Amino acid sequence: MGESIKDPAGSFGSAALLGRGQAACDAALKDQVLKAHRLTTCKKIYDLLRSRDQVFKTPQLFSDPAWDILLDLYLNQALNKQVAKTNDVVGRSSAHAVAMRWLLVLKKEGLITWADDPVDGRRQLVTLTDEGMQKINDVLDRF
Repeated sequence: MGESIKDPAGSFGSAALLGRGQAACDAALKDQVLKAHRLTTCKKIYDLLRSRDQVFKTPQLFSDPAWDILLDLYLNQALNKQVAKTNDVVGRSSAHAVAMRWLLVLKKEGLITWADDPVDGRRQLVTLTDEGMQKINDVLDRF
C-alpha cells in the first residue's frame, strides 16, 4: 500500500500539474469576473440613458439608436434572451422606421445578424456577431 503510482510522463500529481490546474481556475475566475463587470457596466449605461430620457422627457433629444440597439442586444445575449427583429429591438427609444434602418446599417457593418426563429418562422431573431460583441466588450473594458 505504501507504493506510489508511477507516471511515465512524470506529471501526475506533481506541482506542475497542480500549478496548471490552479492557473486554469484562476483564468476561469478572472473571465467570470470580467464578464460580470461588463454586464454590470452595460446595465448601468443602459439604465443611465433611460433615466436621462425620463428626466428630459424628450428621448429624441439624445437619440442614439444604434448604440441603444447594441446595448440592448448585448444585455439580452448576456442573459440568454432572444430578441426579435420586429418588436423587441424596436421602440426602445426610436421610431420603428428609424430602428429598422439602423438594424440594416449595423448588419452591413458586421455588428449584428439575424436569422429565422426556429420556433416561429414568422419572426427573425437578432444577435450580435462575434465582432459586435468584441467591440462592445472593448468599450465596456474602458470603464
